Amino acid sequence: QEGLRQGRKPGIALSYASAFVSRADLLIVGTFLSLWITQSATAQGMSLTDAAAKSGVILAVGGLSQLILGPVIGYLCDLIGRKSHRVDALALASLAGGIAWCSFYFVATPLETMVLYLMILVGIAQISGVITSQVLVAQQAPPAIRGSVIGFFGLCGAFSQILLNWLGGKLYSNWSPQMAFVLVGALNFALVVLCIVMRPFVENKEQE
Repeated sequence: QEGLRQGRKPGIALSYASAFVSRADLLIVGTFLSLWITQSATAQGMSLTDAAAKSGVILAVGGLSQLILGPVIGYLCDLIGRKSHRVDALALASLAGGIAWCSFYFVATPLETMVLYLMILVGIAQISGVITSQVLVAQQAPPAIRGSVIGFFGLCGAFSQILLNWLGGKLYSNWSPQMAFVLVGALNFALVVLCIVMRPFVENKEQE
């Protein structure tokens, strides 16, 4: 209840929206991208073992980019927060996510070489979204009830995973695999717009 009431504040409301979107990014990789890779590989005659290995290699590219670039992105997040505004860092992370996921609309099969390059951008977008959203909620939450606010922040992310598992699955099965990725890309672009609209109302205070 404390976390929900705090959602009336622009900065905390924006952080809740960012939790919804950043967890959607994680979901789409773990569920739909791995499924699409496996289905495409077996359709080309690979065994399930080889298809799983192929999926692991492609997903590892995104994980490796997060491992290498995570510290750099964390530093840039702080730099942007000091020089400009924390919301700007979140907007840039969401923009990267929107571009990365919507680019999958032009992918005929996830076994294309282009997907490896997209996975680098996906990895950057994912780690950026996680870092910037968590920094924002930690900055905006009142110290006395920070645990309640961050708990509700996590609840927003969990709700995102439930909803988008269902909706993404519908799009994947009834329309095309690409549309599940476009859905998450559209959510990222929507968050960019929300950042622009709400930025004047969000205080760029230092975390206590």
